[in-house]
Amino acid sequence: MNRLSIRQIGAVLADAVNMKTWPVCVYGSDQIPENAVSSSLLSDCLAANIFQIAEAKVKVPVYAGNEPSKIFCRCMGGPAWFGYDEALR
Repeated sequence: MNRLSIRQIGAVLADAVNMKTWPVCVYGSDQIPENAVSSSLLSDCLAANIFQIAEAKVKVPVYAGNEPSKIFCRCMGGPAWFGYDEALR
């Protein structure tokens, strides 16, 4: 049995249902993925960054972390949904 990468699985799923964007895999980890770019370097909007990934405009792994020196997301929703803010707990 051949093992497919996450990128390949996303491509197969998107093709199967004729999606214009790709599914995005989101997971939590204590370690930054190899060759990953901080979300804050792409934009100060986490939702926009995720959509750019889905449109395949960003092809490298992206991580979102609570780094006090960088803007995580310009709205309170991003940090809250990722568990970095008490607002939604």
